[in-house]
Amino acid sequence: MAQVSDQIGVGDFYTLKSDSSLGGIVERVWHDTEAGPYTVNPHFLVHKDLPDHVRQQLKRTKLLPENFVVLRLLWSPRVDILVHTSDLLLIDKYFSRGDVVKRKSSDAQSGTVIGTSGTCDLRPHVSITPGQNERILRAEFTPKNTQVRDVNSCELEPYQYWTVGDTVIFDGWVGIIKDVGCTTTVQLEENGSVVVVDDAQDVRRIVPAIPRDFAYVRLSGKPRKREGSSAATLCYPGQRVRVKRSSLAKGRWLSGTFNAGIRPTAVVLNVCSVMLQVHWRLPRSNVQGTTGATKPPDLILEDQLETGDVKNYGFSRSLELAHGVVDPFASVTNMVPSEHVIRRDNSVTRMKLMCVKGGWQPEAGSRSFQIELQSGLSLKPDDSAWFVAEVTSTTSIVKIQWQDSSITDEPSAGICPYNEVDDHDVWPGEIVSLKGPETVQHDLEFERMLRTRAVGVVQSVNAVERIARIRWFKGADITITGEDYNVLVRPHSKLGKITEEITENSLYEIASYQALTKRRGDLVRLERRPKEVPGQSGISWIGEVMDLLPNGLLLVRLGSLDKPRDVKCSILDVTTVLSADDDTTDSDSSGSESSGEWEDDTIMAGQWPGSTIIEYEGSAPSDHDEQEWETDSDSHVATGSEASMDQDEAEEIVPPAEPNPMDLDSSNEPTEMEEIDSQEEPPTNESRSGPSAFEVLEGSAPKQASLAGSGSHTKEWLRAVSREHKILRTSLPEGVYVRTWESDMELLRVLIIGPLGTPYAHAPFLFDITLHSRFPTEAPTAFFHSWTNVGRVNPNLYENGKVCLSLLGTWDGDDDEEEWVAGKSTVLQIIVSLLGLVLVKEPFYNEAGFEALQGTAQSKPTSAIYSEKAFVLSRNFVAKALQNPPTGCEDIIEWLYLPSRNGPSLLRTIMSDCQRFLQDATSEEEEASAAAARQRLNFERYHIDSAKLSQGVLILLRKMVPDLEDRLRYEERLVAESQQVRTSGTDGAMEVERSA
Repeated sequence: MAQVSDQIGVGDFYTLKSDSSLGGIVERVWHDTEAGPYTVNPHFLVHKDLPDHVRQQLKRTKLLPENFVVLRLLWSPRVDILVHTSDLLLIDKYFSRGDVVKRKSSDAQSGTVIGTSGTCDLRPHVSITPGQNERILRAEFTPKNTQVRDVNSCELEPYQYWTVGDTVIFDGWVGIIKDVGCTTTVQLEENGSVVVVDDAQDVRRIVPAIPRDFAYVRLSGKPRKREGSSAATLCYPGQRVRVKRSSLAKGRWLSGTFNAGIRPTAVVLNVCSVMLQVHWRLPRSNVQGTTGATKPPDLILEDQLETGDVKNYGFSRSLELAHGVVDPFASVTNMVPSEHVIRRDNSVTRMKLMCVKGGWQPEAGSRSFQIELQSGLSLKPDDSAWFVAEVTSTTSIVKIQWQDSSITDEPSAGICPYNEVDDHDVWPGEIVSLKGPETVQHDLEFERMLRTRAVGVVQSVNAVERIARIRWFKGADITITGEDYNVLVRPHSKLGKITEEITENSLYEIASYQALTKRRGDLVRLERRPKEVPGQSGISWIGEVMDLLPNGLLLVRLGSLDKPRDVKCSILDVTTVLSADDDTTDSDSSGSESSGEWEDDTIMAGQWPGSTIIEYEGSAPSDHDEQEWETDSDSHVATGSEASMDQDEAEEIVPPAEPNPMDLDSSNEPTEMEEIDSQEEPPTNESRSGPSAFEVLEGSAPKQASLAGSGSHTKEWLRAVSREHKILRTSLPEGVYVRTWESDMELLRVLIIGPLGTPYAHAPFLFDITLHSRFPTEAPTAFFHSWTNVGRVNPNLYENGKVCLSLLGTWDGDDDEEEWVAGKSTVLQIIVSLLGLVLVKEPFYNEAGFEALQGTAQSKPTSAIYSEKAFVLSRNFVAKALQNPPTGCEDIIEWLYLPSRNGPSLLRTIMSDCQRFLQDATSEEEEASAAAARQRLNFERYHIDSAKLSQGVLILLRKMVPDLEDRLRYEERLVAESQQVRTSGTDGAMEVERSA
């Protein structure tokens, strides 16, 4: 057992220090970044000594106090208790294949779970043995205190063969179980009668009484009743239950008869699944010769279940390997304490038993009964015994492949989930795209399509330095579409041939799109037929992704064959049925057309020894009735060598020429930090008066999609706009400039210069605020211009222009005071909110729910990574603003940044800082001390909480610096020429004066 830490997570199993017999599963944690506020239910309990101010805070906010968790006690599924982490002992954590984890939450490196194993302690309820008659089983209740320890989890499986969330295959379709209808067979305690209750919901297990000295009471302060109660939950053999009298009256009595006065307490003998409600996801591919045009019925009834045609996909099935060879991808079903399991039996009899309709014949005066199998089923007398048992404790081991490509086995209790995954994180085997060569195209059928020809496979990742080693495809041509490019729709996309060339690239210049990404644990449909293997039978068109190979292929396990086997295939030859990342995937789309041959039987680099690979036949791809894809034959094809990111021929990590004016980012108020560097001081030559903060311009306003369009407005609207202009003319914070146009006063163009003390220092951020016709009754709309195509520069600012702010109604505020109030709220408040709430020194915590992480040790490294990314992306904003100054702000940009305009010359400061960062990264040991001092100075200016910038950020910085340097040299030359002209003019005047 391990001490609890700040790495506690939802789903972990803990016991109370005060009573190790009281254990439970964590339901909520105080730093939960995904779920909403906890809803206090009537059964919620708190410690009787909980301070009153904490109790009142919980009632008022419904937010968990810091270092508190909600623990669901296992002896009663209806009791949630609020527990301080110091009162808990960690027993085990549970992970599945494909989960992303870390050793410590503060670590930079993460890994992917590729296999699981473990042991369980059990409390058997019923043991089952074959009788002398082949159709009769003998079931016997075991003594209450019986324990079976250290049972290998691979020998166990859930007692219920069908459960909600399982993946099923039937009639050429794959579906997900949404509900299971069960019958429950019980034996009444009063007279031993046996009755089958048709609705399992009418059978409630009897919850044990709360201990007399239990230290937890209701949130209101009232003690909870001690007597046992009943809880509606699926029951298991051996459990004491209470049955509705009306259900007893309607039940099927296998022995005895109904009596209205009988006590409704009983013991469960068996639970049988008799109905499945299924949501059908995807049909078998028509390439296989079966169209699957007609969906099966949503309700699968008992008669169909008994035929065996409905298959439950076996995610935990392992390969049958040679003696002594361990399946490296073996993964067991997580067995959580209080769950019921049955010892694994691979015979069809074990499976049929869950649907048995046979009679039950209790033996008088004993704790045993008989099970009669259905006709057509029988057991051999020498078949081994098996049992139904409750899991009391677990010990889990996880096999993890880390980002540096190493593989280790780790105790599950020492691992923590990586929930706040950075958008730029990738792992070995992932297929990624280089962002520079990407292009976005439009189509009549699809609104946006992204096309890329620079595609590679991640070999390993240096998580600290934010660098990935990538092996590139030659001749790749990929087109993807859909929301966030999550569906591969173009059948003629191809990856080409994998090369041997490996380059190092910044994580910030590559993208991992869902359409090109498969995760371990994904269930996929195979679009090409596997080669037949003699003696094999079962379903071969669906499998689970087990591994991402370094050559870009997937290792897929066909778990529905009678003997599971692994195959290798291209990512373009599979369609995701169920994603390990998101089990709500509802894609009914067909897979893309095949683009390559299946790999043969050979062992490949990175392949696990002992794996059995099936060769695939080259069946012809299906004909799709689609319009011809228009290609650009003259466009550049990025090969592996061309994507090597050479210093002289590097692709820009910014959008192609002419950036979309609909994309930009925002900034905040300057702070008092001019003393940091002498270069912050303004030039001492001519006046620095500069452009006015607010100005109404002549001419036409820029045409933006964010504008609602001008037109006639009411007098109330005109008065409101006039009021806003008056406020903005006199009250704008330093570093903020607002422009509007006489021809269209609806538009307020706001330019904010990033404040010192934040990663956004000196960077320009542009917003368009539209005072629509419903203003000021409703909040204005805001559009953020994002000058980056490598990710968001701030959690509140999206690349599509969305601005998340409670004043704008695009984000839920903590209280009503943060929302727009007609007649009271102003545009100035929006600007101040952008400065004070959005463009802050630690933008990572602006992400929804992440404020709970602020100040915690585990979040600091992630926050530092986000800040350095925000820093380097906002440096690119400067380059973009100078290249294409936004309409109406040209003079502001020039005055702020260019030395020739007699302004603050921020370009000099920015270039000086960038060069110092790059010099510090390559400084010799003897200069380390001086370099460190310069680093500290500059990091203070940008508040980058890190010892140094990562190599991944420096790679981007090196690519941005040359353009800025060229512009600065040009401006310095203009300044020098201007000074020379002034000097010459002064000397000439003096000469004329002397001559006179």
